[in-house]
Amino acid sequence: CILPDTAYFFNAKIRLSGSTPSLCETAGTDCPILKFGHMDSTNQVKWRELLVLKPGTAVTGGEWFEFKGVFNMHAYQLESSDVWSLLTIAGPEPGVDIAVDDISISLPSAGGYPDPNNVCGNLIVNGDGSGSGGFVFPHQSLLPSNALDLKSDGTNDYFHLNTRNKFHDTMKTDLITGCVAAGNTYTFSGKFRVHTTSSVVVKPYIRTLQPAQDKFEFQPITLCAPQTSADDFVTCGPVDFTFTDVHTTASSVSLVYIIDDATTDVDMDDLSFVFKSGAPSGYVLDSAVTPSCWGAGAEVVLPSENLHHYDAETTTIASVEAGGQIILANPIQRTSQDVNPDYTPELALLSRNIVFETGTTNTNGPSLVVLNTKNVVQKIQGVSLVGFGKQGVLGRNPINFKDNGDLTGSSVKKNSITLSNNRCVNVHGTDGLYIGENVAYDTIGHCYALELGTEINNSFDKNIGILTKKATTQATGETDNTPATFLITHPGNSWTGNVAAGSEFFGFWMDLTIDNALATMNAFSDNTVHSTFHMGIKSWPVGWRPSEPQVLVNTKVYRNRVRGLFIQFSSNVTFDGGLVADTRHAVDIRLSDFITFKNFNILGNTDEYMDIVNTRSGQPSHCGVATTGVRPHINTFTEGSDGTTLENVAFSGYARPECSSTAVAIDMDSHYWKNTFTAPTTFSNVAFDTTASIDAFSLCNIASKGVKDIAILDVDGSFDPAGGTGPGTIVSDDASMTEGKSCVVMTGSCAQYCQGNSA
Repeated sequence: CILPDTAYFFNAKIRLSGSTPSLCETAGTDCPILKFGHMDSTNQVKWRELLVLKPGTAVTGGEWFEFKGVFNMHAYQLESSDVWSLLTIAGPEPGVDIAVDDISISLPSAGGYPDPNNVCGNLIVNGDGSGSGGFVFPHQSLLPSNALDLKSDGTNDYFHLNTRNKFHDTMKTDLITGCVAAGNTYTFSGKFRVHTTSSVVVKPYIRTLQPAQDKFEFQPITLCAPQTSADDFVTCGPVDFTFTDVHTTASSVSLVYIIDDATTDVDMDDLSFVFKSGAPSGYVLDSAVTPSCWGAGAEVVLPSENLHHYDAETTTIASVEAGGQIILANPIQRTSQDVNPDYTPELALLSRNIVFETGTTNTNGPSLVVLNTKNVVQKIQGVSLVGFGKQGVLGRNPINFKDNGDLTGSSVKKNSITLSNNRCVNVHGTDGLYIGENVAYDTIGHCYALELGTEINNSFDKNIGILTKKATTQATGETDNTPATFLITHPGNSWTGNVAAGSEFFGFWMDLTIDNALATMNAFSDNTVHSTFHMGIKSWPVGWRPSEPQVLVNTKVYRNRVRGLFIQFSSNVTFDGGLVADTRHAVDIRLSDFITFKNFNILGNTDEYMDIVNTRSGQPSHCGVATTGVRPHINTFTEGSDGTTLENVAFSGYARPECSSTAVAIDMDSHYWKNTFTAPTTFSNVAFDTTASIDAFSLCNIASKGVKDIAILDVDGSFDPAGGTGPGTIVSDDASMTEGKSCVVMTGSCAQYCQGNSA
C-alpha cells in the first residue's frame, strides 16, 4: 500500500518510563526515532531514519506525549522482492520502557494539496495551518533541525519555529515548477510574530537550484517591516513578484524565509502567494501605430527600465492585432503605463524596408555624408543603417551633415541606426535641420550630436537613443569616450520630446564654450532620460549662463546610477514641471546663480521601482545607499546673485523604513566651497511624505566642513516643525545664528528653524 515518493502522516502517542528519568527527559537526547528497515533479496539489511522527535517537545516520565511528522519512502526501499520490511520506534537508552499507542499512518487530506481545478491559483497550500489535520504539510523545515511545528491558541492554528540557531533555520515550501512560468506575477502576503524584544526583519525569498548545479540562488520577494515581540502578528505585503526564466529553467523552486535573528522563535500565519497575472502576451501602443508601419517579423527593441544602461532587449513581432496591439515572438516583461504614466516603457521599431548594412561585426563602416549643399533641401527618411561609422575617425558617422550652412526645410526623419561605430546623427557646420522620430540602438560615442558649437536653429524632436556606449578610440579633440545620447554644444537649437534610454555616461550633456555659454535656447521640453550610468543631464565644464532667463519644461529623469541633474557654473535656468526619481543623487547644483525648480517632483525610492526590484531577480536599486534629493551649493558663481529656489516642489521616498536611514531629501553641496555661505536660497510650498526633519533636510555635511552660517528663507513655513505658515528661516545649529531669535531644533538636521525672515 505504501507508494514511493509520496508524503505520509505518522502519528503516535509515546510514554517513556523506568527506574530513573530518561535522557530524553533530562537532556533532550536519545529521544524516540521512527526508523524503517528492510532486508533485500541478497539478505542485506538496511535502515533509514524517517522521523525524529521535534525539538522542544515536553517529555515527562510516565506521561504520554505526541510523536508525529511527515515521511516518504523511495522506490528502492519498496521492492516486492524484499524478504521483510518494518517500522520501528527506537532511540531511548537501555533501561527505558517505551509504550506506544494510537498509531496511525495516513495520506494527507485534500487540504494539503492544490485545488485540482486551480492548481496554480495559490502557490502556498495550507498557508494558515488548518488544512492538513494538525500537520505542517506541505511545508518543511529548511534545515535538519526540525524546528517547524504547528501550534494553536485555541481558535487559530499557526506555524511555529523554535530551537533555531541559524538565520536560515526556517520554513521551506516547494513550489510547483509548472506554475512559475516566466512573466507570471503572484502576490505574496503573510503574518509573522517574533519572540524577542530586539528588532527583527523577516525576508521572504525564492530559492532556486539549476540543473547540474549544486549551489542555490536566492531572489528576494520583499523585506518585511521590522518588528519585536510587542507587535504581536505583523502583516507583510501584499507585494507582487514576477517569475523569470531563472525560475522556469530551475529543477527546484521553493519559498523560504530568512530571519535576521538567528535564535528567536517565529510564528507564521495566513501565508499566501496568489496568482495575479500572466506573462504579457502583447503591447498596446498608441493610435499612431498601424499595421502599415508595424508588421510581423519586424525587429523591435525595449530599453532598460532599471538602473543598468545595458538591459535593453530585442525581439521580433509575431503579429499586429486590432487596436494597436503588438504581439511579440518572445514576450519581454515591462511595466504597463497603467502603473504610472511617468515611467511608461518605450518600444521602438528597428526594422525598415530600405536597409543599408555592412554586417554586424564590421568596425570599419561607411558614412552617409551630406557635404556643402547650401540652401538645397535634403531628406533622409525611413531607412535603416546597420554597422555604419568608423571609431576614432572624425566625420565617419552613419549620418553626417557637414558644412552646409542654412538647410532650413531639410530633415532626417524616422530612420533606424543600429550597431554604429561612431555616433548616430552628427551635425557639423549646418543650421536649420530637422532631426526627428529616429531610433538609435547599440551605438558608440555621442549619438545625436552638434559638433563645432556654432550650429543653430536645428531641431531634435522625438528621437530615442538606446544603449549609448563609450568609444575606446576617439578622434583628436572629441569626447566620445564619455558619451552623451544628446550632445549639446550650442544652446541655440531645440530639443523636444526626446528620450535618452540607457547611456554609459550621460543622457544630455551641455558641453558649451565660453563664446556660446551666454546664448539662449530655442526650446527644451518634454525630454526624458532614464537608465544612464553616470548622469541624466549635465552642464559642465563651462556651464550655461544665458543672458535671459530660460525655462526647461517637463523634464523627466529617473533610474540613473549616480546623478540625475548636474548643474555647475550656470545661471538663469528654471526647471518647470517634471521629476527626478530613483537616482542616487537627484539634483546637484554647484556654484550656480538663479537656479529654480518649480512644480517639480523629486523622489528617492519610488513604489513603482521598488516593486520591480522586489518582484524580478537581479534588479539593482539605491535602497541600501545614502541617497539625496536636491543639494544646493553654499556659494554662487557670481557674488551677490541669488542661489537656488524651490517653489512648489514635492519630495518623497527618502524615508522608506526598509532603505538606508541616511537618505535625505535636501542636503548642501560642499564641493568648491568657501568657508562662508553666500548663496541666498529660498524655499516655498515644499512638501514631504515624512514629518521627520532628519529625512527632509540636513546641514550636517556642510557643518562638518566648518560652514555654520547657513540661512535659508522658508517663505510659507513648509519646514516649520510647529506647522506655522511662515515666513521662517532655516539656520545652522550654531549660537551665532540663533542668538536673540525664536528658534527650535530640527532634530537630526544640524539646523534650527527660526521664526521670521532672517536670511
